[in-house]
Amino acid sequence: MAAHLKKRVYEEFSKVVQQQQLEEVPSKKLRLTKPSKSAALHIDLCKATTSTDALQYLLQFARKPVEAESVEGVVRILLEHYYKENDKSVRLKIVSLLGLLSQTPGFVPDCIVEDVINLLQNEKSHQVLSQLLDTLLVIGSRLQENLPLRLRLIEIACKRLTDTSHGVRSKCLQMIGCLGSVEKLSTKEAESLAAKDVQKIIGEYFNDQDPRVRTAAIKAMLQLHERGMKLH
Repeated sequence: MAAHLKKRVYEEFSKVVQQQQLEEVPSKKLRLTKPSKSAALHIDLCKATTSTDALQYLLQFARKPVEAESVEGVVRILLEHYYKENDKSVRLKIVSLLGLLSQTPGFVPDCIVEDVINLLQNEKSHQVLSQLLDTLLVIGSRLQENLPLRLRLIEIACKRLTDTSHGVRSKCLQMIGCLGSVEKLSTKEAESLAAKDVQKIIGEYFNDQDPRVRTAAIKAMLQLHERGMKLH
């Protein structure tokens, strides 16, 4: 009888101890982490079944802030989709976003210059070409102290001045006005096409057949003057 009572007491004590242990174990909360900006954009663009869908996702994304550390990842996703996209309106929006992202505080856009320049090679749409040049202008303006880059961008602009599109020619003139060198250059730098007389290059378009290009040429010359170049 004593042994049976002892067994019952032991069983009850064990239940109490187990219950206390269960109550003491804190419940683990499941933490849900949001996908990165680049991953979220990639998921959205993969869901797009039409160019209209893709454009809508890009417009929504443009309204969201992007941290400096996330910019390069987002740019890679945009570039990947650019090469797959046949609709010029979507490519135009992607390039516009590249320019917008290049202005993100804390982000240094020198890491994406080559990518944007490469996009110029096979682009056929004059509207997209003009936007690509505008994005390069934004990047060059952010990196004014990088003289070799500025000279390269001016060289690109000079070569595109023969384009049949008034929009492309106008944007090239704007690039020359904003990025053209107004400082003294070394002999090696002076050998570059971009280091030639930018005033002369711009002046040749004062008589362009399109009034919009003539206006762009005048504005570019004034921009050089405002940046400290003595006009002759």
